[in-house]
Amino acid sequence: MELVANRRSFRLSVIAVALVLMFASAWHATVMSFRSLRPQIAVMLKADEPIAAPKMAAVVASRALENKLGAPEIVEPLRNSLRVMALNPGALRLLAISKTGTLESDPDFALVELSNEVSRRDLGTQALLIRKGVESNDLGLVLRSYDTALRTSERSWDLFFPNLARAIEIPGIEPDFREIMADNPPWLDDFLLFAMERTEDPRILYQYIIRSENVRQFARRDEIYNGLTSRLVSAGLLDLARNVFIRFDLGDPEILVSPELRADWLDRRGNIMLWQFAEVDGYGAQPLGGTVMSIYANPGRAGRAASKILFLDPGRYVFSAKVQGGASELLDATEWTLGCLGGQSETGQSLPFTQSRTTQGGETGLRLSFAVPANCQAVLLALDVDGGDSQLSNDLLLGDLRLSKAL
Repeated sequence: MELVANRRSFRLSVIAVALVLMFASAWHATVMSFRSLRPQIAVMLKADEPIAAPKMAAVVASRALENKLGAPEIVEPLRNSLRVMALNPGALRLLAISKTGTLESDPDFALVELSNEVSRRDLGTQALLIRKGVESNDLGLVLRSYDTALRTSERSWDLFFPNLARAIEIPGIEPDFREIMADNPPWLDDFLLFAMERTEDPRILYQYIIRSENVRQFARRDEIYNGLTSRLVSAGLLDLARNVFIRFDLGDPEILVSPELRADWLDRRGNIMLWQFAEVDGYGAQPLGGTVMSIYANPGRAGRAASKILFLDPGRYVFSAKVQGGASELLDATEWTLGCLGGQSETGQSLPFTQSRTTQGGETGLRLSFAVPANCQAVLLALDVDGGDSQLSNDLLLGDLRLSKAL
């Protein structure tokens, strides 16, 4: 089985990680040898010397670019280091690379494995083991090495997360990665959030999370589930988004079919299934007291103030609301829209509706009548506002938002 679609590209990206780690630690692996052979140089290479690391890294980098990693100024200090301190994983790992003389060639994996036996905390060694797994199509080795490296240090996350996000898309790797997820490693939450921003197809993360046995143990549970739900909605995968909401108990199931405002629902802010309120300069909306929506727009400012996703069965419906205060000018300038999301219809396809107003006892009521076709997975109910050319800011209070089946 081919490990990745573009094997060479993935291999070179792993090599790049190994090279970065090699530059960062090469100077440290030589300190012991220079201490006994050339004390004056050892002084330059002390860990607290700010010039030391760049100097040694520059030597390694120049030889790497020249394909001369086997040059004496690289190999000899490493061998001397091992004579002084045999259990030196960094020196073993660098010697494994330098023996081939070039980064394009496979390192001496016997030395790499010896370095790993000496210490599993050497990040460069784990990078080379990942490379070995890529070369041999050993999915288990790839993931075990990622796991070991990521558990070792948080500083490794920036280096390894991008490649791991690509690795989990490989066909056939899911059982191995779910096994790691079941162990709930300390890096998992941060990685899932990272991958949500990088993975093109959110269905990949959906499959991992929906089948995970420890899904309720995530430390950043709400961020992960809300982020996944948002990605699925953005991709038009409404049925999967609804499944996440229900499967992981992200709120009252009635939220999915109701436009109401309730105080206990608002505690779940951040979930895309709730009312989404714009809070931008000059216009927007916000809940008041848990049951009323305050809408506002400054002169010359216009845009979408609020929106709500509704999962409705095909049929005819009536949406209603009551104006509970505010400027009549803004009421005249508000515009409701209805659109289909997902399904066989084009995402965002407008739904026709009729709108009416009633006034009773000094209170204005709004009413929208519309029909949901069979090819709509969900409906987006949205409210746009326009501050117009008035000299004063306008605001409007809406309450008693309801949805009912038309008779």
